[in-house]
Amino acid sequence: MNEERKDIALNLEGAKVGPVILRNGFKAQGEARLYVAVINGTIECDGGQFLNPDGIALNLEGVTSNAILLRNNFPAEGKASLDYSVTRVRSSI
Repeated sequence: MNEERKDIALNLEGAKVGPVILRNGFKAQGEARLYVAVINGTIECDGGQFLNPDGIALNLEGVTSNAILLRNNFPAEGKASLDYSVTRVRSSI
């Protein structure tokens, strides 16, 4: 197994899905990977826990979504990866 991939708690890489709700009560121990996913709706992470102290906790690089909500108690241990040059948010809140 590739060392970079073994700590993935949630893998939605390249997925095409409706809204993604990772909030109040959601806990990922490892990377929550939404790399290049196409989300028809919002990505909501309010109150979710993202724990990967030695790596990327939340990977939103290249994602397409209507909105990304990272507010009101968004605890993360590790890096949150959101590259605006390749990420597309269709609207703003």
